Amino acid sequence: MPHNVTVVSVDGLPDELSVPFVEPVPSNLRCSLCYRITEHALSDPRDHIFCSPCTQVLSDVENMFTCTVCAWQGRQELLTQRRNVADAVRALVVLCPKQCSFQGSLLTLKEHFRGCGSTQGDEVVSCPLCKEQVTKRGLGLHVGKFCNMRIEPCPYCICSIGHADMEHHMSSCDYRPSSCQYCMLPLDTFKELREKHLPQCELRPRLCDYNTFGCVYEGTSEELRKHEAETNHIELVNERFQQMNRTFKESKEQCSASIEQLRTTVDGLFAKNLDLENSVQELRKQQDQKSHETAEMCARYEEKFRELQDGVKKNEVSVGEWQESLRTAMTDMTLVGPEFKHIWKIQPYSHLRRVTRSAENKYLKSEAVRTGSPGYLFTFSCRFTESELSVCMNVHSGEDDDLLPWPLPGRIIVTLKSQTNPKNDVDKVIDTTNPSIAECFVRPEAGGINPRFGFVDFVKLPVLENERKGFLVNDCFVLQFTILLGKNSPPNE
Repeated sequence: MPHNVTVVSVDGLPDELSVPFVEPVPSNLRCSLCYRITEHALSDPRDHIFCSPCTQVLSDVENMFTCTVCAWQGRQELLTQRRNVADAVRALVVLCPKQCSFQGSLLTLKEHFRGCGSTQGDEVVSCPLCKEQVTKRGLGLHVGKFCNMRIEPCPYCICSIGHADMEHHMSSCDYRPSSCQYCMLPLDTFKELREKHLPQCELRPRLCDYNTFGCVYEGTSEELRKHEAETNHIELVNERFQQMNRTFKESKEQCSASIEQLRTTVDGLFAKNLDLENSVQELRKQQDQKSHETAEMCARYEEKFRELQDGVKKNEVSVGEWQESLRTAMTDMTLVGPEFKHIWKIQPYSHLRRVTRSAENKYLKSEAVRTGSPGYLFTFSCRFTESELSVCMNVHSGEDDDLLPWPLPGRIIVTLKSQTNPKNDVDKVIDTTNPSIAECFVRPEAGGINPRFGFVDFVKLPVLENERKGFLVNDCFVLQFTILLGKNSPPNE
């Protein structure tokens, strides 16, 4: 009968093909892990053979190979090709897997298999039970007679068992023929032996009835009757009762000791409970005393509160007088108009910084802004240097100049706004009365512009770009210009 063996990594044959070998294949020509035949065998230094797929399975991520036979470990590169194994495998005599009349070496099968003139019935398929590769034409014969997973009826009972498990089932089937090992009586089934015969078999060894008292004798029914007639078991029974009596006394003593210990424990707990009750009563007394002290303290605080209310009422008159004085002072500081604020959003920051770096005019300039009606005309500008942000302004000639006081009075506050936390805002102030920049605030010539003024180093660029500060959000930063106009001489004639 042919011996089917699965092949893998054999040139010219599909992997997992079941090939019928005429003779059993020696174990030293098969993979030590999967037992398949391979034409490209690899060997560890101790001559254990493995196929290529199994060497990958047995190697870790660092290509360290571990032999399943001897636990040898080494890099996968240390495995060697076994040409002698490949030659021996190619020389093995096989039959055609397509079940034609071919018989020859595995080497010649590779050429034959490619050109084997099989019909549709010779197509190789997997057995639905054991997954073995067989021809489509021979599948019925394989399932009926050769498949290890085929279902067969048990010759002793009504069970249907797989062929591979039949031997184990027959050795343990309750309905298999059996015989008594003591009297050699043949019986129809093992179930009859176990349930009916063995409990009554005269030759089956049994323990002496006094086994619970210490007798260890074992024999057949006839031998037990003779043993019990000749042996005096009274001494064994008496010894067992004495032993039980000693055990009872020891248990009684242990129980008495445990009861005494429990009584002592209960007395101790009772004493602790009394102490706890005394402590609770003492705490209640202290609580009552504290409550009384708290009530007195609250009364004193209420009296103080009434005194404070009286003092507040007396001070309200003084506060009113102070508010009147403050209003008078504010009247003296009255502005020409309300404070003016202008918000300038500069975006996209990264693009503008890159463009102005290469441009001839390095300044970004806002549109002209009027502070009111009538109002001063301003333009605002900024510039990015290698490490700093400059912020500047210009006063322009405007149609309202005849109605405004000159030089321009007041203060200008420039604020770099934090868009996440107003506490991080950066403010810088320009005083228009500063002599060093006085020319910037005189009345401009008609159609003219006064010199630029402001801050060359308003803020460092790393500070501006610091995410925690919140100045630069979504590639945009915000400048706020607040112009506080103060009192000055009447307009120039």
